[in-house]
Amino acid sequence: MKDITVNTQKALYNDPKKWGRKYHRINIDRARLSVCAVPRDATSILDLGSGDGLVLNMLKEAGHDPVAFDISYVALKHINSNKLIQGTASNLPFSSNSFD
Repeated sequence: MKDITVNTQKALYNDPKKWGRKYHRINIDRARLSVCAVPRDATSILDLGSGDGLVLNMLKEAGHDPVAFDISYVALKHINSNKLIQGTASNLPFSSNSFD
């Protein structure tokens, strides 16, 4: 069942029409609230479900150096960063406590 779910998500989120467009105001507001919740002294941040980088870019503007992680390779191609990882949240390739 897990494989079916992952494959369905990949098919859905790898649709190029979903990424690289203007954001709705509510998405911008949600992203700002998320970034405000991150402590200023956080040094290692994982943006899980980065999409095309709305929150990630705001984290960078706030002085952080986050890692982008998303199931969609298509979405990640829109992000200007050298810290991009494609994968699933159900199988994270990090050891415990790798991020603040």
